[in-house]
Amino acid sequence: MIALLFPKTRLLNRSRALSFFIVSAVLLLSGCAHKNYMESAENLMVSQQYELAVQEFTLALKEKPNDQLTRDKLTHAKSLLASWATDLLVKAQHAETNGQTAKALLLYAKVAQLTPNSSATSAYQRLYRELRDKSQIKVNIQPNNIYLDNTVAVNIDGLQVVNKRNSNIKQLKFAQSNPIFEIQQSNSTALTQYISGSQTIANPDILDLQHQLADIKDDRYSIKRSVRKLTRQLNQHKKSLQQFTSRKQSLEMKLLATNLTTERKQSLERQLSDVNNEHKYHKKQHEKAASRLTKQRKKLNKINHQQEHIADALIHTPPVVEVPVYTDYEYIQQHQTNTLTSVLYLTVNKITRTAKVMVDSQDDSHPAHPIIGLAANPMEVLNKTALSPRLAQERVHIAQQLLTQLVDEQYLNYFYQAQQTNNIDEKFDSLVAHGLMKRAGANQDAASQLQQMLSLEFGQGAHFNINQLLHLY
Repeated sequence: MIALLFPKTRLLNRSRALSFFIVSAVLLLSGCAHKNYMESAENLMVSQQYELAVQEFTLALKEKPNDQLTRDKLTHAKSLLASWATDLLVKAQHAETNGQTAKALLLYAKVAQLTPNSSATSAYQRLYRELRDKSQIKVNIQPNNIYLDNTVAVNIDGLQVVNKRNSNIKQLKFAQSNPIFEIQQSNSTALTQYISGSQTIANPDILDLQHQLADIKDDRYSIKRSVRKLTRQLNQHKKSLQQFTSRKQSLEMKLLATNLTTERKQSLERQLSDVNNEHKYHKKQHEKAASRLTKQRKKLNKINHQQEHIADALIHTPPVVEVPVYTDYEYIQQHQTNTLTSVLYLTVNKITRTAKVMVDSQDDSHPAHPIIGLAANPMEVLNKTALSPRLAQERVHIAQQLLTQLVDEQYLNYFYQAQQTNNIDEKFDSLVAHGLMKRAGANQDAASQLQQMLSLEFGQGAHFNINQLLHLY
């Protein structure tokens, strides 16, 4: 009763309970996350991985911003990381003094990444310019008669164009064979169809309508059988209802008598209860049968209308129709491909590389065929003169591919040099040159080797992401 009188109060209590549950769940999850971050950070501190520990303590503090213990531990981890970075700066300066500039580059980069130390940043930028310049291939394209100059190499990563001659600059010489113009022609047979006339045939719509009419007749017969069956059931239930109604009235009259014994009265009441139950059952069955009968009669009416519609369509559908006659038609198509081909030569230090340069123009043609309504399609292909500018454009593209291959070879050569030497400094220098040559950085194996070498020598106070450090800015 109270809930009915105060429905808003009940809803408010439910809302408060739900809110309490949600807040409790969030606090529980937050507590678990905070505990996990703290345990991870503590383990990292034990292994002196200060940079990763700072990250974990920071995440833990986000979960519990007011937790003083977390804040103190984060401050302590940052202090140890700063001390490690200060020590690393000294080691970077020492490495540079000893001529280990590649190693110094990565150490300066790590210090600049961890701290706002301007001297480390300046030193990194100075060594980066020096070592990247040294790692790249310096080239000069000699004058030629095919219009390939230094602009071809400007945007190729790993190449440095220099407009002068000395022993450190690779002199590139491009040449091209005389273009060869070729015409290739072939024929093929194309097949199509055209309307060559017409013929009179039996109307296929007649057969379709006859099939529909036969299906409807079958459905109509089935529904009529169902109607007759339901009608019999309805009559039976109606008859039963009348019988039970009469019996019910008779029992009710007997119960009105005043001279009935208790036993007799109880017996009549039991009989009346049974009769009432039977009466209810047959009344329900009567209603169900009446409902099904109504539905089946509606279906019968609908199908009668469909039968009339199809019968009317049969009357008005012509028995025969005129249809087109299709005939195969073959005709010859001519295919032509005009090709302009040459060979591009790139000579570097008396070693010549070659690449094929090719452009083409192709088309199909055929005369007019009025019978099938096909208009003429004339051959439209480019001749040698028209293909020449396209060959020149393709030549630039192929020249850049050859230059890129030159860079890729040197890029891998640095890596192979590092694998073949037993000198740790030479190995380190070659791996750094490999990573500096292209903006993409070192390959996975080279980066892994450099990371392992740095971690072994300087510890795991911070993570050495080699490709980030190589190209820090």
